Amino acid sequence: MEQSPRKQTATDRKSSRHRAAARQAVLLEVPAVQVVSSATVIGNQVRAHRNKQSLRIDDAAALSGVSVDLMSRLENGSGSVRLDKLMSVLDGLGLTLLVAPKGHAYLRKLPLDRVLTPAPSQEPVAGKAVMTPGDVL
Repeated sequence: MEQSPRKQTATDRKSSRHRAAARQAVLLEVPAVQVVSSATVIGNQVRAHRNKQSLRIDDAAALSGVSVDLMSRLENGSGSVRLDKLMSVLDGLGLTLLVAPKGHAYLRKLPLDRVLTPAPSQEPVAGKAVMTPGDVL
């Protein structure tokens, strides 16, 4: 016999809103240029740039030629994603992947401003530090 789905309680809705607010707070901290130290960093960048472009996850996946499941796994930093699929998503969102030796002088010259979710008519705020204690340039 088939069970009916459990109804969402007020606690479930509050918890869901709390998780969404926490994700949004993390996204506000995503710098425009960032040293990638984990899959989570790439996922946060992908999600931030998708949101900045006002794209739903299914629309971004379709534009990139990947599944919604892959896009979700990539944004959450979980599961494995093939390099060609990652490159398709990055290209679809107007992002690029840069590989350089650690400590290279070029990395020290990269801008350290935050550029996430500015209003369309506003310029990004420059000059704010974005490095976290674990980041190395």
